[in-house]
Amino acid sequence: VNAQHTKNLPGRKSDVQDCQWHAMLHSHGLLVPCFIPPENVRQLRCFYRLREDHLRTAGEHVQHLQRALDLMNVRLHVVISQIHGVSGLRVIRAILQGERNPEVLAALCDAQILKHKKTQVVKSLRGHWQEHHLFALRQALAGYEFCLSQMKECDQQIQALLERINGEQPPQRPEEGRKLKLVRHNAPQIDDLHGKLITMTSGRDATKLPGIGPLGFMKLLGETGADLSAWPSEKHFTSWAGLAPGSNQSGRRNKRVPRKKTVVGQIFREAVLSLAKSKHLALGAAYRKLRARKGAAIAVTAIARKLAELYYRLMTKGLDYV
Repeated sequence: VNAQHTKNLPGRKSDVQDCQWHAMLHSHGLLVPCFIPPENVRQLRCFYRLREDHLRTAGEHVQHLQRALDLMNVRLHVVISQIHGVSGLRVIRAILQGERNPEVLAALCDAQILKHKKTQVVKSLRGHWQEHHLFALRQALAGYEFCLSQMKECDQQIQALLERINGEQPPQRPEEGRKLKLVRHNAPQIDDLHGKLITMTSGRDATKLPGIGPLGFMKLLGETGADLSAWPSEKHFTSWAGLAPGSNQSGRRNKRVPRKKTVVGQIFREAVLSLAKSKHLALGAAYRKLRARKGAAIAVTAIARKLAELYYRLMTKGLDYV
């Protein structure tokens, strides 16, 4: 249960121990249980959260790569957009193998980069090759590759778990010809992830909602599961996710109470940020209109609440109702 709920209940006249007070409240049915997903959903949540931790740590190692290059006066990460992309890693590995010629290192980049930025790339690769900075660069690259291998193992566990959850259910296939919101970098290496998720939800495809892709769909299932009957209405669901507006006014008293930060609410906020530059989506237009009046922070939370309502209706009543 939520311990804060027990503090707001009246009737505690004496200094009773907490365990006795909770036992009496429970005997009268006054304690509201918290949401605890089933075991298979908790396993999925564990694997995907662990994957997120590895991804976050990998981002820190990318910063270590950039710092080591900066200290050697190598500014390649300023010229190209991603130092951890194919071209950037190819150049870094050549540097660690002993190559120092800027022309040779620049030739390892992609043809599109050399077509527009060859001169800048060559200039950015003239550095001071000091041994202790090269050691730091080698360590950062090893840490980044280790985190990627850990993420791959998490993907294997998630794939095996989804196959166990679906079991003998007939596989569901997504609609053909429909474009999906794909992850450009560090996408889950899971075979037919979209189809497995639709099978797990008995044909309810949340990727039909704007801003939600297979990865976001997997995160939501890992937090709430496919059965949303624990929340009687969409208002209960958005309040639990920390997206509902608070009512903190009584007479002339109006206090500010910060919203609680939940993982599910953050997933919907990230989905809204992907709609910010959309051209033909109503939620994207609503976000830009509200952002102009109230600011980005309020607009993200407000549209995230709308998206959470659509998700609740989809998972409980089906797409036809939405």
